[in-house]
Amino acid sequence: MTRHTPDGTGATVAEVTTAADGSFTLTDTPPVGGTVTYKAVWDGSQDARWSSASATTEVARRPATLTLTGQQTGSVGKELRFRGTLEGDRLRPEGAALSVERTWTDNSTTRPLPSVTVDENGSFDFVHTVGAGGLYRFTVTWPGNGVYQPAQAGHEVRVS
Repeated sequence: MTRHTPDGTGATVAEVTTAADGSFTLTDTPPVGGTVTYKAVWDGSQDARWSSASATTEVARRPATLTLTGQQTGSVGKELRFRGTLEGDRLRPEGAALSVERTWTDNSTTRPLPSVTVDENGSFDFVHTVGAGGLYRFTVTWPGNGVYQPAQAGHEVRVS
């Protein structure tokens, strides 16, 4: 049995033994999510020609969770402080880059901010200063990868 994943890699996953009726079962944990194809090849015997068959299955990516916290209010010209985490079952997020956007909801202006990097504990923090009062929404986004789904979190701050 071979497994072919969406990232283009293939690997032999197991040799299987068929039951008397020719059926078999395979249990596998693919390394990535997406469309995975399994191919079985039987070499044949003196009495029968070789044969092969394949099956495709959709493998769900694992969920990731992104949090963002910070102050509820702030002042024009003063630093606003934010912190958060990127987490997921068996996720090792160190070095993951997160996109950051600031939306001034008073006039719907969205501006990208410098990205932030997650540390070995899955934590991150950043500061930002705004030049005008109003309600601001800060959004951090992680695009995910072949194993984990994308994640996003937001936080609003009233600046006066």
